[in-house]
Amino acid sequence: MEKKLNLEGANSIFLDWKDSLKIIENKEEKTVLEFGCGFGTQILCNNFKTVYSFEVHGVRTWYDKTVELLSQWDNWNGMFHTGEELGIREAVQNVYKNKNNRDQTPFYNKGGYYDKLNEFVDLSKVDVAFVDHSQNMKAETVNYLMDKNIPIIFAHDTKHGYDVYGWNLVRSNETYEVVNVNSGQGVTYWIKK
Repeated sequence: MEKKLNLEGANSIFLDWKDSLKIIENKEEKTVLEFGCGFGTQILCNNFKTVYSFEVHGVRTWYDKTVELLSQWDNWNGMFHTGEELGIREAVQNVYKNKNNRDQTPFYNKGGYYDKLNEFVDLSKVDVAFVDHSQNMKAETVNYLMDKNIPIIFAHDTKHGYDVYGWNLVRSNETYEVVNVNSGQGVTYWIKK
């Protein structure tokens, strides 16, 4: 049964991806991994069997607010880390200073971003991944997920932020079909053929 959403204080521009979910068949049987979390996580919880949210941010306040917001859903699992804790803070800040400085090495450090992600969720059991985190290496996240053969990947904010999010760095992968959805901020799907 669908639960009532609490969108008080939400900016609708950050939720303009929700109508694109119709692309995904049998959502109620699928597990979704969300990079980031917030008001929209409620929408995922109402649509998917299981929701995992991996939040990396500078402060825990937003995550704690989201935990409270999602207390009525028993299909939600969340994990929070700071960028500093994972050793990626400097790499992320460097992208803001120089768009060409996209050193991903810290993301792969022992005990770092991808290690913590894989401790949190078994990627072989993920059907859908939603890339909408505050960390600016969104394109690199899409590439990582394609390398892990996630069947459906979708990302928000694909109409802008090329320098920061690095959308031009998403590798062409002939095993995925690319579907662009015309929304305010832009949504792109990579669907395994």
